Amino acid sequence: MQQPIPASQLVLNNEGAIYHLNLHPDDIADDIILVGDPGRVNEIAAFFDKIEVKRQNRELVTRTGWFNGKRITALSTGMGTRACPA
Repeated sequence: MQQPIPASQLVLNNEGAIYHLNLHPDDIADDIILVGDPGRVNEIAAFFDKIEVKRQNRELVTRTGWFNGKRITALSTGMGTRACPA
């Protein structure tokens, strides 16, 4: 049985959406492609057959849609990797 997330660990806005993402639970697919750069989300979503959710809150970009009959979410973290000089 799945335990609910305590309110202290899941901040919601006035509309009941996850605060930093501005997403409701139904806006997110079970399978998520997580990328750093927000620009990559649209590159991935371009392959979707249909897009049903387009959302952005600051650098956090979300697209949920369908690809070959499977519901998928592409979501940016707003953070990428950075190569460190040797």
